[in-house]
Amino acid sequence: MKYKPGQSGNPHGKPKGTLNNKTRWLQLLESHADELVEKAIELAESGDTNILRFCLERIIPKAKDRPISLSLPKELNKSGTLQEVSNTIFRDMADQKITPEQAKTLMDVLIGYRDTGLLDNFKEELSEIKALVDKYEKKF
Repeated sequence: MKYKPGQSGNPHGKPKGTLNNKTRWLQLLESHADELVEKAIELAESGDTNILRFCLERIIPKAKDRPISLSLPKELNKSGTLQEVSNTIFRDMADQKITPEQAKTLMDVLIGYRDTGLLDNFKEELSEIKALVDKYEKKF
């Protein structure tokens, strides 16, 4: 049977009140929550490392990034300075002073800084070009 454009194979759709699988499973598990937690604790205490890791991940929140110290040159807009800072970030990551995630974040910030400077330079150059065009048009 071929369907017409815009016509579904189930024209009436899902009946109202039908639960998706995730909601159904949660409702089933809720009634056994206490027993499941007790069993997980029992398995973790008996040395089941997977259950132990599962329990610890629920108890101890994921660590947030910690502040880092990074020395920057006084003038970042000098030629080669951004490359120098990039090298410092890479070196600190290689020396395990910062995590790869922190290095990525720092590089993203550095790229944003670079792009802002490029945009400012572009605006200045565009203004200079407009001034030259205006000056040229006045001559003719």
